[in-house]
Amino acid sequence: MLGRLGAWRHVVAGLTVVVITVLALTGLIGRDQPERFDSKVVTVQPAGVDGVRIREVVDQDFGSHSRHGYERKIPTDFGHPVDIEASSPDANADIDVSSVGSSVRIRLGTPGKTYTGRHRYILSYTLPNAQLSTRDLFLNIIGDPNKPEELETRRFEVVLTGLELDNPGCSAGKAGRKGGCTLERDG
Repeated sequence: MLGRLGAWRHVVAGLTVVVITVLALTGLIGRDQPERFDSKVVTVQPAGVDGVRIREVVDQDFGSHSRHGYERKIPTDFGHPVDIEASSPDANADIDVSSVGSSVRIRLGTPGKTYTGRHRYILSYTLPNAQLSTRDLFLNIIGDPNKPEELETRRFEVVLTGLELDNPGCSAGKAGRKGGCTLERDG
């Protein structure tokens, strides 16, 4: 009986080597996996007289790169973000806020811990001066229009709630580009 168990261990070890070799040759392991955003869902709703509350649910895949967490740069056109909250079901979501030129950088994570692979981050904040009382809202959801996002985003959705839009428009791409996205109304 002991002789057979030893033979099985040898067969299992041999299969493990074969499986790892096949995975490496097919590129499923052992190669540099790129970073990307699998999904971003951003919800916008009124907050007070002139503010908007933003909630971002981001599924970021760091690939094989070691990263501390999610980072977001927000233009301060509508004031500095306030009431910042963050969470993650599978990563550290400590909040670090700093000013960078005409933007605020929000970093989620901690300097002492890095992650690879896919992680979900939920970031909420209020932009206090979105000027809703003027009845015009020009909100750049993605960030700096002059510096496009470097990482691929596979799915991007913006949900507006609590707002009545008279003449909605949607543009995706570089600043000044028209179209490239669709608007849908629920209900």
